[in-house]
Parts: sequence; C-alpha cells; structure tokens
Amino acid sequence: MTKINIVLIAVFFLTLCKEKPKESNDQYAFPVDYSNSDNVKTYDFEVGENPSLFFFELNSNSYLNLKGSNESHCGSFDFGKKLVTIRKTGTGQELAWNLKYVGKNIFIATDEKQRGFAIQYKYKKSPKIEGRILYSFNFYPLANIVDLKTGSELFTARWNLETLSEIKTLSECEKFILHEATLQKRIDEELKEVSPDMAPP
Repeated sequence: MTKINIVLIAVFFLTLCKEKPKESNDQYAFPVDYSNSDNVKTYDFEVGENPSLFFFELNSNSYLNLKGSNESHCGSFDFGKKLVTIRKTGTGQELAWNLKYVGKNIFIATDEKQRGFAIQYKYKKSPKIEGRILYSFNFYPLANIVDLKTGSELFTARWNLETLSEIKTLSECEKFILHEATLQKRIDEELKEVSPDMAPP
C-alpha cells in the first residue's frame, strides 16, 4: 500500500469519526443552528399602549414549575416594554421574559439564560363587534421555533373581554381565578350532596 493510499484512508476515517455538532436536548433553548434571534422586526399589527392581560390553562410544566398548582394562570403582554409576564396562581410569583418580534407572526420570549418560548399569533375579525380584531397567541417550546405545528402548542393566551375590562393587574387577575375556583368547588360540593350522579368525577 502506497503512502498516498494510507493518507487517503486516514483522512477518510478521520472524517467518519469527526464529532457531529451537539444537538440541544433542552426544549426551551434555541435550536443549535438557529440564527434569527437578533433579527428583530417592528410590529406589523396594531398594539395598545397598556399591557394586555390573558388567561391560560396548564397544570403541569417542568420549565414553569406549575406541577400541582392551579390549572388556570394569568399573564400579560407589554408590547411597549417588550415583555411577557406570567403569574403562577396561588403563589404570587411572577416570571418574565424579554419579547422580540422576528416577523411572520412569530415572537421569541427569552429569560436571562436565553430559554423560553416561541409565540405565534393569529388574528381574525370579531363576529360580534365591527372593527375589532381578535388575537390569539400560541406558546411553543423555543426549540420548536423553526417548525410551529398546530396542535403542538403548550397553551394559548386567551382573552375574556367582559372579565378583563374590569381587571387591570396580574394580582387582580389571580384573585379572580382563585375566586372562580372557590365558587366552582362550592357548586361541585352542592351537586354531590343533591345528586351524586351529577357531580364531576
């Protein structure tokens, strides 16, 4: 075997053994090859001056540490300060992420460790109020940002216009959720006493 052949074989094996780029197993971190995080766009939809409150339901999540807590929680978008905040019901604890709009209806929300969510917003005209646009914001693990599939979202930010017109802060929103949970528990207990068959499982 000639020296040239030996060199070629060595190069071939080195290529095979070359370490592949490490893939992140962290669902809430950017994909390794993602490079659009600094490409911030201006909003191409109308935003209000005040933070927009929302509800969402999620009773178990390792990143948010919601396991065992209330299923319903509150959050807010502050498009002026570019901040999204979530308040964990029953704890008084708030978590916040920096909000960047990267275009094509997609936001990224990251904490100081560059972990967080990809958020996709959709909108449609209100069937009841002329001129009003209804928005929904779907939260996905940040690792999914290049492929946001419908049905794989963690939760969706929801608005209740009647309720949120009277609620101005996350603290008030949390109190409302706890009050509603207490009322529902009372109703369930009364139903169980009157007719066990009608009570929730």
